[in-house]
Amino acid sequence: MRANLLLSTCVAATGIAAPMGLSFSLGPMAGATPLQSFAAGAALCATSLGTTFTVLGTSGLVSTRLGTVLSTAAMLDDVVGLIMVHIVSSLGRDAASIAAAVIVRPALVSLAFVVLGGGSSSR
Repeated sequence: MRANLLLSTCVAATGIAAPMGLSFSLGPMAGATPLQSFAAGAALCATSLGTTFTVLGTSGLVSTRLGTVLSTAAMLDDVVGLIMVHIVSSLGRDAASIAAAVIVRPALVSLAFVVLGGGSSSR
């Protein structure tokens, strides 16, 4: 997994940036506010690890480099998706003020889970 981390990060970033960019570019056409556009982009970023692992397992790609890259990217996308859900729910309560803790705290918690849980992986 560590050997493919850069490639997995690039794949995950694409899976996050494309839906977010799309939602913000199409938001004005739909009359959506920036918060609504962000929420729509966050919803589009969500991946399904179950679906990813099922497709990789049935196709026999789990143990290949492609399978490792895709599963790692899906995990990274899910972590970022959880952070975005927390941000959207926090902004929904008080959209007028965005405290740094709303973004930084879930990011640090997720990073801690990756660092602490990363050593137990057998791949």
